[in-house]
Amino acid sequence: MNIRQRILKRLSTDLLGPLTPDEIIPERPTDRYLTGILWPRRSGLSEAEQEMIVVENSSQGEQSEAAEDGVTLRNVLKPASAGISFAVRVDGPSPTLRITIAIAKYDKTTAGDPPKTAWARQPYDAAIVYPVLPEGHVTLTQANVAELPAGTAFHLLFRKWRNTTTVTATLINTQETPVGTARPMTWLSAVSIRPGFRWKA
Repeated sequence: MNIRQRILKRLSTDLLGPLTPDEIIPERPTDRYLTGILWPRRSGLSEAEQEMIVVENSSQGEQSEAAEDGVTLRNVLKPASAGISFAVRVDGPSPTLRITIAIAKYDKTTAGDPPKTAWARQPYDAAIVYPVLPEGHVTLTQANVAELPAGTAFHLLFRKWRNTTTVTATLINTQETPVGTARPMTWLSAVSIRPGFRWKA
């Protein structure tokens, strides 16, 4: 492994994680890792996060038009989905997509002596094989793909464009956090979606 590969691997570990596949960490994964996180649907910024953003902008001497007009951040939503779009050209019969998904779910637990709150990582790997449709869309859940964790959905959208088909594959965190409550185990981390294409002879 050369220096460039080492730097990329370290960046990926620091930003996405994990240090180990079944790691147990003392802080919330959303505090340790900065990206690759799917939040529960309709998750907004907390008051502390809003204040932090305002303080950081003020310390940099930046005053945006939004801030001057008094626009709040309460309607800003955190991402609950991640996806990829690509185009395929069908050159054979019965074309199919093979899409691999790597994702992890963190469960609240206790660890150490004396026991303290910790977060245990549970990895999931799913391989989804689905025929290429000329048009239309489909949503898959754990009922269709057993390897998907509960509380997730995988959406495929097919559109015909000239002699190709464009595909949008999206992984969605379908869980919700009720207003006024705090639910652990509601976020997914380290999302990876890799498409492949094949057809039957």
